[in-house]
Amino acid sequence: MATHHHFEQSPDKPTRLYAHVVLDRSSSMTCCADEAVGGYNSYVAQLHGTSLVSLTLFDSEGVDLIRDGVTPAAARLNADEYQPRGGTPLYDAIGHTIAEVEKRSAGLDRVALVILTDGEENSSREFNREDIRKLLTDKQEQDGWLVIYLGANQDAWAVGEKFGSVAINTMSIDPDNIGLALDSAARATGLYVESYDRQSGRRDAAFSKDDRKRALSK
Repeated sequence: MATHHHFEQSPDKPTRLYAHVVLDRSSSMTCCADEAVGGYNSYVAQLHGTSLVSLTLFDSEGVDLIRDGVTPAAARLNADEYQPRGGTPLYDAIGHTIAEVEKRSAGLDRVALVILTDGEENSSREFNREDIRKLLTDKQEQDGWLVIYLGANQDAWAVGEKFGSVAINTMSIDPDNIGLALDSAARATGLYVESYDRQSGRRDAAFSKDDRKRALSK
């Protein structure tokens, strides 16, 4: 039987966070490419300096790990590195990233996985919805990962519920508000990191009504 540890905050040792962002790079993101890059950069800039950050960009031509366990300052994304193209293999991107997170987060107190997409799954070859639902459910319920799902141009709750994202950490967003949504995600991640243990942190990281309103406002 697996043992579940509670991680307590120690005043002299800040909680070490491993944050992995999975960012849609499919062609439909062309209209909000600047928002996506700026929003991602704003998210990482708000993380504690001791955090480690990875970034995966995905489309049907590739699921690419382009930042690998670097400091928030080194995790910044340049506009020329983000060129939308192709379809949306959302399940493959999440499945591959979970494996990467498992390898890279060993020994760190908190693990956040932030997924941002403006389209529903349409081109995965390796993972299906049930695979991802099982993986994400295990990681959240057993290992206390914070999984944030931000869905633009969709009912993110309906979509996310199908593959295991939890309603309190899921948000529907207008593509023009990606930056605002990622600022909310940064605050949520901070609350998760500051919490007494991982599971209460997931609850502390719930998006507020104001967060949701801002993310959808025109």
